Amino acid sequence: MVALGLLAAVIGAFAGIVAWAHGKGYRSGPGLNATVVRFSVTGPAADRVRVSYDDRRGATKLDGEAELPFVATVGLDSSLGQYYVIHAVVLKGGSITCQVRIGSVVKDGHAAGAGQACSATLSYLARGGGGWY
Repeated sequence: MVALGLLAAVIGAFAGIVAWAHGKGYRSGPGLNATVVRFSVTGPAADRVRVSYDDRRGATKLDGEAELPFVATVGLDSSLGQYYVIHAVVLKGGSITCQVRIGSVVKDGHAAGAGQACSATLSYLARGGGGWY
């Protein structure tokens, strides 16, 4: 009986911790506790690339040329749509890697050669507790 009582106490304590964490907004899916989205373009391309990156409303934040390395961050807003995307084009030659990061979740793309493009997208998936994929 003592062992059963101890087991019930442990289960009750665990349930209390889970309820507290949920109330504090802690979630377990990939990237769910992140507060910013990081966009970047890196690589040994010739001096500049053409870059656009969009938030989940599809609002383009930049649509023009940028020097490398290019880095931008935006606040993560869970009330918006379901994706973040970056798109970059090599202008004069070389290669690039474009990347979008939310917390520890990263998607990237690669391009090499003038006129070649890369893109990377992170999408929100609500199933299984939710998360960025």
